[in-house]
Amino acid sequence: SPGAVPEPGPAVTGPAAGPMPARGEEAVPIFGAVSRHDILTIVREALSVYEHKSRVVLEEADIVIEGLGPGEDRIKHLGSYRITISLGKGVQPLERLLDVSASDN
Repeated sequence: SPGAVPEPGPAVTGPAAGPMPARGEEAVPIFGAVSRHDILTIVREALSVYEHKSRVVLEEADIVIEGLGPGEDRIKHLGSYRITISLGKGVQPLERLLDVSASDN
């Protein structure tokens, strides 16, 4: 429908899928981190192909990364993280799974 917000795809993903550590297992740290800004960049790139992309105004504050520890604001370990993106008042938030795994390089 005109003005509808298109979904960027079935999931916003990182390099590849990787499971969260099982309870009691140590989380594997990554070199660097994945921030809300990184996720926002991926979403904006996905929306760039749509004619009405200018109608979607997103900021870093609209993105919530679930599963982070107290005081953490970015992903620093391998695993799967639920991302919630607020799309505006009266619009149901978009939820996706972000998988962060080791690079094949």
